[in-house]
Amino acid sequence: MYILEFWKTWPPVYKRLWWIIVLVFLASLGFAIVSIVQQPGPVLTWQHLQDLQRQEIPVYNVEVANIDLPVQTENYVVFERWLGNPLQLNAVFIDLYLFSFLAGIVIILSIITVLPRLWFLVAAGTVVFMIASFQFEVLEIFGLMNKVPTIGVMVLVMGVALYFQFINKSASFATRIITFTTVIIIIGAVISNSSASHHPLRYFAINTLPAALILIMIFIILVSHEIMASFVSLVGNGTKNSKSLRHYLIISLVYLVNLWLVYFDRINYIEWSYTVSPTFLLIASGILSLWGIRQREPRYEEIFPANPFGVFLMASLGIITLATIGYFISSSNDVVMLSLNDLILYAHIGFGMIFILYVISNFLPMLQNNFQVYRVLYKPTVMPYFSYRMGGLVFTLALLFYGNWVVPKNHFISGYNTALGDLFVFEGDLQLAEGYYNRAYLFAPYNQHAAMALAELNPSGHKKYLKDANSFRPTEFTLLSRAYGYSNSLEQLILLEEADKALPASGIIKNNLGLAYSKLGVEDRAFKYFLEASQTKEVEASAQMNLLGLLAIRNVTINPDSINDLTKSAKTQIRSNALAIANHQGTIVEASIELPKD
Repeated sequence: MYILEFWKTWPPVYKRLWWIIVLVFLASLGFAIVSIVQQPGPVLTWQHLQDLQRQEIPVYNVEVANIDLPVQTENYVVFERWLGNPLQLNAVFIDLYLFSFLAGIVIILSIITVLPRLWFLVAAGTVVFMIASFQFEVLEIFGLMNKVPTIGVMVLVMGVALYFQFINKSASFATRIITFTTVIIIIGAVISNSSASHHPLRYFAINTLPAALILIMIFIILVSHEIMASFVSLVGNGTKNSKSLRHYLIISLVYLVNLWLVYFDRINYIEWSYTVSPTFLLIASGILSLWGIRQREPRYEEIFPANPFGVFLMASLGIITLATIGYFISSSNDVVMLSLNDLILYAHIGFGMIFILYVISNFLPMLQNNFQVYRVLYKPTVMPYFSYRMGGLVFTLALLFYGNWVVPKNHFISGYNTALGDLFVFEGDLQLAEGYYNRAYLFAPYNQHAAMALAELNPSGHKKYLKDANSFRPTEFTLLSRAYGYSNSLEQLILLEEADKALPASGIIKNNLGLAYSKLGVEDRAFKYFLEASQTKEVEASAQMNLLGLLAIRNVTINPDSINDLTKSAKTQIRSNALAIANHQGTIVEASIELPKD
């Protein structure tokens, strides 16, 4: 039961299904990880704007009647600043999310049909409410704008579920999955071919987001203690002479203290740089839950067996969770991820604090005697498992209400409307897109995605939208967009100074700030900021180029050997201004220049 490769004991048909589910799970995991790695891209990307400055320099003198006449030529110096591109929306992320969501739903529907009758009726009722939340009426299927399409989908899906529950009880699990997959494909084909919307399946995908968020919250609650539980397994694999209790307490307390520090940092009570990403905690907990769900089988063995249905259920929730998170991150839907991360952190603290009490109250003597507690972790003797779950939920809700529960609700509504705004941008209906972005902005004015979209769609409100976007957790993109929304150089400088105070570690802001000072003739400040910006790898080439440009414009003499070294740099920007300095000083350098083929 506790072997690592638990699926080896399953019948062959369940093994094959498991590997298919694993592939979908890994695809969703890859989607989430790639989105995390490339954020804030691909929606938010940089453009490099060059400013070409021309200066006249003497090349040689011509003597005419004992008078030296200098021959002038033009020397070009290039400066570079960074600015965010307009939002780069991509509909592929909606498609990836929809595929994973439907795959998870197919597995869940199939599992529901094997439940005992009471639990089946409860689950079926929940599915009916979920289908109702998909708002099929807005798709105008066959021109119908009423509840008839919704009722039709309910009858089809629940008819199949009732068939397997009451008539064909002996049908294999593979047959159930294939049947529900066929039903989903039929529904998708009808929506695609009969809806009045331009992108009906993508519209449908956006309407599934509320249900996906609820499933994510369920998943968060189910897996929030898995890291703490893994510590029990970790110390339980020691020898009889090991100190299981001490080791468990040390590891658990270090983990919980770190969570509390992250929490205090998020509520601005302290400054803590070594924050742990709540998204990473959820991913780690989700993976661990595939093994942990089997250990919890004594808690629900009368409902369905963990091998394989419990594992399948947890994997399906994980697929939906990872795909939804991947979609929100890849589409830069910042306010949703802000509240999701808060909820993940609250749950890990709440359930973690109560779980350590659960372990100590039930298994303290066993830990003191170095027994393998993980084998009986979910067979409590003193504190019931239900009490632990209830206590963890109360603790989590206490943190949520302390932080104002209305905020996550508004964030989710704002994020949903942002997604709808993106959808109508794809359709080319900018007026409707602006309306949904305005709704998103109304529920969360600091929704940076919605604010930046509104600033593009409604230039007259550019300053107002970007000011609000920077009112909470500003980014380099929003700060620089706001600064360059002003045409006056002095106003730009003031806003860039504010941006530097808000994000003092940003090399991009320092580079642009140095450029603003150089334009105003304040060379010492410009030199300082260019030098600081050059310490940031991302903007190093631009900052060094601007630094050399400043030296060229201000006629600062540089050692010829240093110029030679600079003209051999691998970075084109540095070579460009190094050659400009060489021209200005009349320094001869050996530099090979590759001209374009045309």
